[in-house]
Amino acid sequence: MITTAHSAVATALAVLNVGATPVFVDIDEYYHIDADKIEEKITPRTKAVLPVHLYGQACDLDKIRTICEKHTLVLIEDCAQAHFTQYEGKYVGTLGKV
Repeated sequence: MITTAHSAVATALAVLNVGATPVFVDIDEYYHIDADKIEEKITPRTKAVLPVHLYGQACDLDKIRTICEKHTLVLIEDCAQAHFTQYEGKYVGTLGKV
């Protein structure tokens, strides 16, 4: 599962808890997963992308959703650190599969 290491340890622990392996992608200038670097980490074993919305700001969900659709990956949002944050008029946490 692709995610970012710039998060609470619970993000990576949740990935491990379901038997998956966290694959970390570097962050962008807003401290979110760098959507431009996700595709280089995708392998045939990749099943999902887990962006972490931080500091009341949303990740670049347009790019991330496009990547997920292109590679048939599940989008799982971690919005525990972005209470009431919206992206294009919708609350984060409601835009992915989970």
